[in-house]
Amino acid sequence: MSWYLLASRVMGIPISLTRAVVLGTAVWLIYMGDHLLDVRGAERPDEPARHRWVRRHRAGCLALMAGALVAIVAELRLVPMLTVQAGLALSAIVAAYFALVHALGSRWRWPREFVVGMVFAAGSLLPVFGAPDAQTGVLVCAWLLLSSVCVLNCALVEVRESESRSRVHAATQWVAEHGVALGVVIGAATGVFAVSAPKYWWFGLAAVSSAAMLAVLARIQWRISREAFRVMADLALLSPLLFVSR
Repeated sequence: MSWYLLASRVMGIPISLTRAVVLGTAVWLIYMGDHLLDVRGAERPDEPARHRWVRRHRAGCLALMAGALVAIVAELRLVPMLTVQAGLALSAIVAAYFALVHALGSRWRWPREFVVGMVFAAGSLLPVFGAPDAQTGVLVCAWLLLSSVCVLNCALVEVRESESRSRVHAATQWVAEHGVALGVVIGAATGVFAVSAPKYWWFGLAAVSSAAMLAVLARIQWRISREAFRVMADLALLSPLLFVSR
């Protein structure tokens, strides 16, 4: 939601509380639904802490999800139709992701962190794509850069929390192992984007900040606990909050 707030600010779009709430709730629903599907089988000894928590609180999570879904449906009438249509298209992609990952399971080996990062970035920018003065080409570049930051975040967290590397896709491992270099490259590319599109300067600065923080985390990841690393990796994606009010 922080990226939506910043994108709206740099494009001069009035920030809609309804859109922000619907977007944040929808992202949380996808996140929680993914985890609930992850823990539907027997508990594994190498299960990440977040999966163990969801397994213990399954009933409560389902109740919260039901309430969140009702809230989204009730607020949709206040969201522009173009945004709703784009959201439905993105929902179809999420549904396909769930089917491939959770229905096929281990029979389908692919780097799911890449899809999660790209879908998260698309969802974060979704409300601004329908803006009257939106520059599609520039927004696509912003999406690609934010996707890169999100994929790096997901790969680092997945590798750091996994007890067994055999369960992690080779592409995800490669991204995590080259996290420092990739963070620098993403930061440099985002810096070029910010200079080339001055209107998006603050958005670019936030993405550079997140990339830099993730590069530092990649460098020190084995010196801190898994729990601390997860929290710090998530905090790295909250950099837009530093620039929303500027």
